[in-house]
Amino acid sequence: MESKKEINPVLSTENLELMFIHECKGLEKQYVDEYYVNGFNKVQAAMSVRPDISYGTASQWASNIMERPTVRSYMRLKQEVLTRETGVNHIRILNELLSFAYSDLTAYIGLTLEELRALPPGVRRCIQSIDVNEKSYLSPVTKGVVKEISTKIKLVSKMAALDSISKHIDFHNADNVSKSGAVDLTKASNEQLNVVLELIQGQKDSE
Repeated sequence: MESKKEINPVLSTENLELMFIHECKGLEKQYVDEYYVNGFNKVQAAMSVRPDISYGTASQWASNIMERPTVRSYMRLKQEVLTRETGVNHIRILNELLSFAYSDLTAYIGLTLEELRALPPGVRRCIQSIDVNEKSYLSPVTKGVVKEISTKIKLVSKMAALDSISKHIDFHNADNVSKSGAVDLTKASNEQLNVVLELIQGQKDSE
C-alpha cells in the first residue's frame, strides 16, 4: 500500500487562517491579530478586544492569554509568514544593528549632500537625520553674495542599537547566568556565536 506523503505547503496568510480556524479563534485570534498591527503592544491589543476591562486587568489578561499553546502556535506561524513575506530574519536585523553600533561619525565629516547620497546603502542607513542650513552674506572683499551651506548629521543611537542587539541574543539573561559562573558558549546557537564574534571584532577595530 502506497503511503501518502505529508504535504508542507508554503505558509501564506490564507493558509494561516485555515490552519487555525478551529485552534485559535474568538478573542484569542482577535487579540493576536490586533497585537501584530498595533506595534506589538500587549495591553493595547487586550483593551482593543476587551474594552470592558481596566488597564491593569488588560495587562494580566494579555500575559495569561499569550501563554496559551494555541496562541503561541498562532503567533509563531504569523511570525514565519511575516518573515517569508518580508525577507527579514534575525540575522539581517542583527547585521543592521551591528552596523549602527559600530558606525563611525568621522566617515561623514565634510561630505556634501551629493556625496552623502552616493554612499553605500548600508552606510547611509546609519544616518538618522540630516539638518541642512544655508545662509547668505555680502562679502566685504568681493562685494558679492556668498552662500554657505552647513550640514549636521545625526547617526542612529549606538546605545539603542546595542540594547536591541542584547535583546536579540538574550545577553541580559546570559549576564545573569554568568554571575553564578561562566557562560557556557557550547550551548549558544550559531546565530548567537556569530554576533558575539562580530561584537568582539568591532571592539578590536574601534580600539
